[in-house]
Amino acid sequence: MNKTIEGNEGSQNFVVRKLMYFFALVYFAQGMGQVSGLIGQPLTLYFKDVLGFTASQIEGWMFILVIPWTIKPLYGIVSDFFPILGSRRKSYLLIMNVIAAVGFVMMLGATSINAIVMALLVASVGTAFSDVVIDALMIEKGRDTGKTDQFQGTQWMWMAVSSILASVAGGYLCEWFAPAAALQIASAITIAAPLMVFVVTWLLVQDAKVTISMDEVKTTGRGYLEVFMSRKMWFVALFVAFWNFSPGFGTPWFYYMTNVLNFKQSFIGNLSAIGAVGAVLGAWAFKDYLVPRMSLINLVKLSIWIGFFGTLAYLFISNAWTAVIITFIVGLASQMAFLAVLGVAAQACPKKAEAFAFAGLMSIANLATKGSSNIGAYLYDNVFESNMTPLIWVSALFTLATFAFIPLLRMVQPEVGEKLKKD
Repeated sequence: MNKTIEGNEGSQNFVVRKLMYFFALVYFAQGMGQVSGLIGQPLTLYFKDVLGFTASQIEGWMFILVIPWTIKPLYGIVSDFFPILGSRRKSYLLIMNVIAAVGFVMMLGATSINAIVMALLVASVGTAFSDVVIDALMIEKGRDTGKTDQFQGTQWMWMAVSSILASVAGGYLCEWFAPAAALQIASAITIAAPLMVFVVTWLLVQDAKVTISMDEVKTTGRGYLEVFMSRKMWFVALFVAFWNFSPGFGTPWFYYMTNVLNFKQSFIGNLSAIGAVGAVLGAWAFKDYLVPRMSLINLVKLSIWIGFFGTLAYLFISNAWTAVIITFIVGLASQMAFLAVLGVAAQACPKKAEAFAFAGLMSIANLATKGSSNIGAYLYDNVFESNMTPLIWVSALFTLATFAFIPLLRMVQPEVGEKLKKD
């Protein structure tokens, strides 16, 4: 009897380890392959120096590229209701990462804004669809094994690791090569990212065969109906939207570092890498220290304070050393805050509609984030006259205002007050 129990535990541990490897490798590749990954800094520099765009113009064009990330529930519907060759997850991961690779191949000859946006739209559709399916796998396997928080921590820790490499490489590409050449080289390297996801999906994903039946359609349909009828989902969606809607200053900050602080492009890339190192430690601290010791509601409160003080910290950046120290601290703290908000989103998803529900919440987050970035860039260019200080204060105060939504989370999700158990 004991041998049987030990054998079952050993088998489950093997499955969990394999899933950990899969999520780590996939999110490492996705971190490299997103528009904000390796090509992020070369793309921004190309827009700025070659096409002559202002910060608000860059954000306007980048808003187009977030469209594939705002229709993520559609991908969830397709994946949930229309399996390919009996597969709801693996088949879509394989197909969509081929599409993403094609998009980056198209980037190799793109020089005009229209060609660049078209190529990146193709890549973004493949990457966003793949992201939805991976998140659905994470939630499904997390419920089966009781390791949801560990899977999320592993995912985002390895995405942060990839950000370190992508940021350093992107910064040096911008310094060593002309903007056009840097963008082309970054695009060529990025082709490998979706191909990596294709390979590890083929080797590591075991997808149960499913068939379309009326019973399955009804079950999944009831899960979708629960999404729309659930007060919990609506209030969590409202919280996620407001949390992400604080006027962003990513592109204005790039202009500020370049034009005012006179940082080299390699140093700007290294700064992003330093922030990603902090994010790796933040993911580890969240997964192994905070989750077993704090309730989810307290994690959310902590995330708001982290966001507020982390944003204000940018006021004290005046030279290279202050930039290094503050970027590291903000990277560490922001990752813990982000994972806390993801925990709220994941726990709100009803069964049989995981892909649809989580994708919907992440679409809201993406739309709010990109909308706030556009507003922040507009304020920087047209209201604050390229002055970062008022923009930083506006962003910080918006984050602090998220405390107003804590009572709603308590009302619709009483379990967030309970301490999370360590798996």
